[in-house]
Amino acid sequence: MLINRIIFSVLLIIFSAKAASAAGGGHFSLTHEAFKIINFGLFIAVLYFFLFKKAREFFKGRSKSIKDELEEADLARNRAEQRLKEYREKLDSVEKEISMLREQAKLDGEKIQEKIKQEAEELAKKVVEQTKRNIELESKKAKAKLQQEAALLALGMAEELIKKNIKKEDHNRLIDEYIEKMEKLS
Repeated sequence: MLINRIIFSVLLIIFSAKAASAAGGGHFSLTHEAFKIINFGLFIAVLYFFLFKKAREFFKGRSKSIKDELEEADLARNRAEQRLKEYREKLDSVEKEISMLREQAKLDGEKIQEKIKQEAEELAKKVVEQTKRNIELESKKAKAKLQQEAALLALGMAEELIKKNIKKEDHNRLIDEYIEKMEKLS
């Protein structure tokens, strides 16, 4: 394909030179035109030799860079999904433990009620109610703590991704947008 283009270019130059010399009344020299063609061919070969290799290396490097960044992002996403799965499993185990604690508290309440049924029926009810409140409170505390840890982890991961992927132009653009918003609010 490249050879066809070169041959076509050479023929085009010869015919245009012959036509120009015929129109201008000048003398057409095949040797002179051959040297022009050879010089042109050498010029094209030198450009091809020096630029093609560098361009190919540049595009290979850029392609590898993009591929590496995509792999890194994929790994980060997989790690995040794994952590999310772990936290969900922890949350499920906490809920199971809470359920077991509720069952255990209920059984304890029934045992206490049977032992001192007549003398301390009032006391047994208060103990069961207090135990349920404590379990619910601990459940809320545990859920809140897990949610807080998950949020902090997600925030940290997002901050890392932003630090790795944000470029100076993006940073400047975000600052400019913020300034425009503040000016509109003023």
